[in-house]
Amino acid sequence: MLAGLILAAGIWVQPEPASLAGADWRYVYNQPWMPRFGISLSLAMDGLSLLMIVLTFFLGSMAVLVSWNEIQDRTGFYYFNLLFVLGELRACSS
Repeated sequence: MLAGLILAAGIWVQPEPASLAGADWRYVYNQPWMPRFGISLSLAMDGLSLLMIVLTFFLGSMAVLVSWNEIQDRTGFYYFNLLFVLGELRACSS
C-alpha cells in the first residue's frame, strides 16, 4: 500500500504532463506487446484518475494502519477482503 502511494505521489509531482493523440495526460505507459502484428499496450492517466488512485492508496494505507492491532481473529480474511475492495475501486476509477 505504501509503495503504491509513493509511486502515485511520484507521478503527482511529475512536472509536465505527457501528450498522446492531442490530449494532455499526467502519465502515459506504452509497451509493445506483439510487435510482429503491430499490437501494443497503451495506458494513460489523466488528473482525475490520478486523484482517485492517490485517494485509494491513502485510504487503503490508513485502513491497514488503523486495523493493525484491532483485528485479532481471521486477519488474513480481513486483509484479503480489504485488498479485493481496493482492487475493485482502482478498476472502477481507471
